[in-house]
Amino acid sequence: MIDIRVKKHDDYSVEFKIGFITDNKLEDINEFRINTWIFVPNGLDINRDTYPKNEFYRNIKTNLRLITPVYNLQDILLGNRGPFPRLQYAITTLTNDPLDTEKIESYTYQIKMFLCIVKSALRNEAPDIQGE
Repeated sequence: MIDIRVKKHDDYSVEFKIGFITDNKLEDINEFRINTWIFVPNGLDINRDTYPKNEFYRNIKTNLRLITPVYNLQDILLGNRGPFPRLQYAITTLTNDPLDTEKIESYTYQIKMFLCIVKSALRNEAPDIQGE
């Protein structure tokens, strides 16, 4: 399911919040890509002469927030469907073909997701670790 929310962030930017809820049954094949087109009326006099492409891309700010699946510290390393086996698979496939952009993207995604999951698990289990 896709949930899109658009709002004016301030006088100079627009915020798109896009949520993609995966189907746990199809977890291994869920994929999500975003193509964005922005319409700028001619009356604003924004074109390739007044706002070059390199300046446009330099001004774009992207914030990506991953909704972290809930795992405890033991679950991260145990089992065959958790984040660690997925990261291991991404590393293995990348080392077999280190120039493949799709494998680089998969590795990058898996390392980010793994770190987010570990951070959340540590935060959730910190009181137990500290003895509180």
